[in-house]
Amino acid sequence: MKRFCFCKKDLLFKKNISNAYRWFNKHSIIYLFLFDKERFSIGECNTLFISFEEINRMNHILNNIPFEEIINNFNVFPYFKGSFLHPIFIFGLEQMLIGFNSHFPILYHSPFTKKKEGLSINDILWLHLWIEYDEYKIIKEIEKKIIQGFSCFKIKMHMDLFDFQYKIIKKISKMYPFINVRMDANGCFKNIKEALYYLNKLYDLRIVSLLEQPILPGSWKELSMICKISKLPISLDEELIGVTSLKEKKKLLDLVNPKYLVIRPSLHGGFMKSEEWIIESKKRNIKWYVSSSFESSIGMNAIAQWTYVMQKKYFNNFIVHHGLNTLNVYKNESFSLIEKRKGLIWYI
Repeated sequence: MKRFCFCKKDLLFKKNISNAYRWFNKHSIIYLFLFDKERFSIGECNTLFISFEEINRMNHILNNIPFEEIINNFNVFPYFKGSFLHPIFIFGLEQMLIGFNSHFPILYHSPFTKKKEGLSINDILWLHLWIEYDEYKIIKEIEKKIIQGFSCFKIKMHMDLFDFQYKIIKKISKMYPFINVRMDANGCFKNIKEALYYLNKLYDLRIVSLLEQPILPGSWKELSMICKISKLPISLDEELIGVTSLKEKKKLLDLVNPKYLVIRPSLHGGFMKSEEWIIESKKRNIKWYVSSSFESSIGMNAIAQWTYVMQKKYFNNFIVHHGLNTLNVYKNESFSLIEKRKGLIWYI
């Protein structure tokens, strides 16, 4: 007889993490458990970017949802889930059910889970945390990462620190012209004019390969104009969150026509919904890469396995750097099924 339960755990960041708007020092995660006498599986619900009210509402639903119906009708699960669950909880359920049927912690059997191949990832340069470092120390920190095998880096933009960030990027572009940098704006530009001004400045730094989410989500026409005019390729990130129907996904991609998509399974409603984005992007010659959202080791394990399968299925062995670089960021998490080695992540 299958049984289900769930629990919440607070994870503490080793260092405070921030984007353009918020600082984070802890992260509440809800774990879903499914087990019988022979098997068990765990799914992770990443609550970092949803409200306390939404978490409380989901707790109530999890205490009352008819899980027997979901568990016994896995083949119709995509149609059953409807709209009553937040996408992060759909993702947790999906992980749990796939893992239960595939002998968790394996969700997808592949050369990755057989430890024969790794996945290329970018690293993160937390320049806003290095503001008190002198230039020499910052360059040395970046050199360490290059020696470790990283050639692609992500930098979170902070408007009040732009001059400092620009100076450092310009410096490393002269020293290491072979690396590429992804800038993550998190929607920090106020309008088209401001976005294009900074995009042109960043374009002049030849190692900057793209910019994620220049303006806040929801302004599709303005975003379309930026994508059309900008010399620097634009990648959509937060813009994809909340766009759940296939019809709306097609409409967004046709109107905005970005060069890249950031795929986040935990925020897009799971693997099946994320694959819809990948399929539609491939039809339009839009490139994509998968990114984590500070999942714990359980969620990272699932996302990494799925990413490998999607890369083989849709990239035809083309190497891309995924944003799966948030390993070992928590003080009170002692194990991981994934490790970083030489600019790649490996299953262990």
